[in-house]
Amino acid sequence: MTDVTSPIPNTCQNRSVGVVVRFALYISLVIVAFGQPNGLFLYIAAYPNIILGVLACLTVLVGVNKIIGNRWSIPKIDLFIPIILFFGLSIVSLMYAIDVFFGMRVLISMAFKVIFCIILIETCWSFNDLRRLLRCIAFIGGTFAIQSLMLVIAIALFHIQPMGTFGTESVFDAVNYDYNLLSYGLLGTVRTMVDFGGILVPRGQAMFIEPGWFATFLELTIFASLGYRVLQPKGKRGFATALIGLQMLALLFTFSSAGWLVVTLGWGCVWIVIERLRILRAIGHVLRLVLFGVALLILALLIKPSLLAAVYNEVWVQKFSVPWGASSSEIRVQAFQIAVDLFLQRPFFGWGISQMRIITNGIGSNNSFATVAMELGSVGLLLYSLIILAIVRTMVKTVRLAWKSAVPQATGLAGAMVGGMLATLVHSFFVDSNWLFPYWIMVSLLYITVRLLVQAQVDANRLVYASSC
Repeated sequence: MTDVTSPIPNTCQNRSVGVVVRFALYISLVIVAFGQPNGLFLYIAAYPNIILGVLACLTVLVGVNKIIGNRWSIPKIDLFIPIILFFGLSIVSLMYAIDVFFGMRVLISMAFKVIFCIILIETCWSFNDLRRLLRCIAFIGGTFAIQSLMLVIAIALFHIQPMGTFGTESVFDAVNYDYNLLSYGLLGTVRTMVDFGGILVPRGQAMFIEPGWFATFLELTIFASLGYRVLQPKGKRGFATALIGLQMLALLFTFSSAGWLVVTLGWGCVWIVIERLRILRAIGHVLRLVLFGVALLILALLIKPSLLAAVYNEVWVQKFSVPWGASSSEIRVQAFQIAVDLFLQRPFFGWGISQMRIITNGIGSNNSFATVAMELGSVGLLLYSLIILAIVRTMVKTVRLAWKSAVPQATGLAGAMVGGMLATLVHSFFVDSNWLFPYWIMVSLLYITVRLLVQAQVDANRLVYASSC
């Protein structure tokens, strides 16, 4: 990757929040990281309520801090107007929802994701603040990666046995969900195994309820780690680089084809942003990566031919074609078709927020647009599309500001945040990840970055003007 050594001016220092607020923010971020789809709530039933309580306290703390200091910077209105309208429609939809209680509980949970996004934006007023936040996220991702890899090694090499299981349990006392998990205590959980020529290797998922959700979380932490690396001085990047390597290795062992795809797209976006108009050089990076991957595949084939067969079976055959029953992809297509059929029955305002799994007895569409269309109809889909459009516009603005600054460090940071946001958006087309904490944490990182780049540009213009007078 292109070296990014030129520093970015550290702006907005006069608006930096207090130490107490920042400490409470980091504690809340750690607590959030252990929330659903992390499986800690399976061990501690009251954990979701603990998260809501902690976030409520943090919201009050940040609100009081902002009122006293008279420092508010609500993010761009083109994002929050459609969000407010979306939640307004969701509240109205509870009037005709089949299960009002379940819809209300999920809607409150959704609202706290957005509130936490605003809190993150309101507590990061300098590049130092952003660097500390990225470091915290990177450390969390590295911790989960180590946990996942330790469990893979423990099962594959030492054949340790599970301590217990998690079967069918209710979600908000309404929907029964079969977690089908083996518990290995502090080492995490396992949902499925892959047979590599007689050696059983678990699909890595740390403590998350399935490998796909772990891959979704890693998308956030990998690109946050990259952003943290960019903001570090040149001689102090080894720790961040090691964290990225651990998380990429953990992502590999999730055997999540969607995760592999979107992270690849994200890295491609990073290279394009950094190289700007030198697209041929960016393509060269991609080709070298592809050739390196092909070389590894050939080496693996020569050493153990059954290894590639097992990987192919897990990430392709089981998803796209099996000689009996329904493959993973067929189940996803059927679920998507169910969502479309329900949408056509109520095309304007849908069935009510969070009613998809109630009506289908636990089946989700695995697509954010299909879910919104089914639950809130074409009106809700329009509002949701405006939210996505606002995010995409901000991604474009972030890249333009970085290119205009001509500072390599700014370009590297913009590439990391935009690449991470692209991966997060695309993955929401494969799973309903649009109302999870990792999604909205990534949104907050994007908006923090664009605000800091705008301020840096303003400060640079002031400096040029002052020097010319």
